[in-house]
Amino acid sequence: MSDGRIDVDGKIFDSPSGAGHYIRQKTTNGWVFWLVDQSTKKTLGQVREEYRDEVASGDGDTRDDENNSS
Repeated sequence: MSDGRIDVDGKIFDSPSGAGHYIRQKTTNGWVFWLVDQSTKKTLGQVREEYRDEVASGDGDTRDDENNSS
């Protein structure tokens, strides 16, 4: 969903693990369960890690530098 929650069969979950547990009916690490690309088998956790790396390196800065410079 646009706010980051996950809708599975009309049930709303705040975490990928909660949604994975609902589907599998057992404890599930949603960060490795959910694939964002079937062909490459890229997991949601890999996408999260890539994002964290970009933010840490400064490449993920979405601010408008022209409006934020001093």
